[in-house]
Amino acid sequence: AGSGTDLVDPTVRTSGSLASPSVGSPVTISYDEYGVPTVAAADRGDAYFAEGYLHAQNRFTQMDLSRRLSAGELAALIGPEMVGRDREARGFRMRRTALAVVEAMDDAQRAVLASYTRGVNAGLADLPSPPPEYAVIGAAPSEWSEEDSVLVMLSFMRMLDWTAQSEARHAGFFMAMPAPVREFLTYPVSRLDAPVSTLERRRPSILPIPSREVISLRELEPIPETVVVPPGGGGPPRGDFDGFDGFGGGDGDGDAPGDADAPDARDPGTPGSNNWALAGTRTADGRAILASDPHLGLTLPGAWYRLRMTWPDHDLVGLSIPGIPGVIIGSNGHVAWGFTNLTGDLQDLIQLELHPDDPGRYRTADGWEPFGEAIEVIEVRGSDPVSLPLRTTRWGVVNGAYRDARGVERDAVVEWAGLHPELCNFKLFELEEARTLEDALAVLGTWYGPPQNAVVAASDGRVGYTITGFLPDRGGLDGRRPYGLWDGTEPWT
Repeated sequence: AGSGTDLVDPTVRTSGSLASPSVGSPVTISYDEYGVPTVAAADRGDAYFAEGYLHAQNRFTQMDLSRRLSAGELAALIGPEMVGRDREARGFRMRRTALAVVEAMDDAQRAVLASYTRGVNAGLADLPSPPPEYAVIGAAPSEWSEEDSVLVMLSFMRMLDWTAQSEARHAGFFMAMPAPVREFLTYPVSRLDAPVSTLERRRPSILPIPSREVISLRELEPIPETVVVPPGGGGPPRGDFDGFDGFGGGDGDGDAPGDADAPDARDPGTPGSNNWALAGTRTADGRAILASDPHLGLTLPGAWYRLRMTWPDHDLVGLSIPGIPGVIIGSNGHVAWGFTNLTGDLQDLIQLELHPDDPGRYRTADGWEPFGEAIEVIEVRGSDPVSLPLRTTRWGVVNGAYRDARGVERDAVVEWAGLHPELCNFKLFELEEARTLEDALAVLGTWYGPPQNAVVAASDGRVGYTITGFLPDRGGLDGRRPYGLWDGTEPWT
């Protein structure tokens, strides 16, 4: 306990002791005057056990909803009103991805995750009563599993990677407008953008305004009855044309996918996340300064959980995410690191061309191929389970849609790193061992989570920047609007 325990939820244990066979040596948890806990452990596994314990004691409802949002399992806890949201989430089949990510972990990562998971379940079991939200809905919380932590990471990836939804909104516009017009209106670079190395000297120019020879509203060609998108496409979306949301799966309950998580294109505001670092050569005392200000949406409770974790030769302090082990933004005493979202084009819509006489087949480079089928079963609290058939293709599940230039809804497959277990990992754990700037940048270069702008400051006064996460190589395709792969073009890698 400590002087700040009066700032901690009174249902959380802040004194006494707990015996657990999962802990090899005594672990202490103390609180500072702000209610921020410090974990003092004898080794790494015990420290992560204690972190899991704290997360469960303080934020289990938040963790539970996050894993269920990714997996499409909200209806099992809340009831029929969540079936629409679960339908949309099941199209991404993220629990399958999470299980595969856990199975692919090396022994060190798996040990950390196992210790953390045991700590979560110990913390949940040690609560005097379930979190109050469960009493309100008359349900009981269920135990944590290792793959649930991956689901929480995937939940953040979906929140931060939203481009397929935006591309769906603008598909009709891109099909109807001449290339110079759409590029002018959606050009991704502004006069305020410049590479950091030339920021003080150069500004990129904007594209010229299209002339009447390019477009005249009085002379536009009529839109054809059928619009087929060729491989490729163009123009990163920047505004909203009040079009189709772009994703199916809802059942009319207004709970369409991702809208609560993705930036609202109708909002004229600009996302304001920022991070920066100042080298010791530019500070009064020779020490580097790092600032990181990721602008996540406002939630109650907040997305972050502050803590400090220590064990011999290790001292981690900063911000964690309930449900995920480790310190996400913070310092280990040798290096400090921070993130802001990359906001790159990280998702694509793969267009499907259906057979004109048989909608059960779609076009491929090898001819017309029948759709496969996978069945997802959605458990519903207080009601019968809902069986959800999913159409599958060689490129993935049919889980997207958009409206073409005539307003006709078209099916699509969303391509995204979060659907591929090999493109997701927990390498971020390894930052705890970084001792130099080069160590930290090397670790960040191998971490596959939501792609981020990463800034690092080292104790020797040096600073660095890199981009994390998987960035798709489209092999010349333009992924800024729906495109087809039926000509044999390979999907991005």
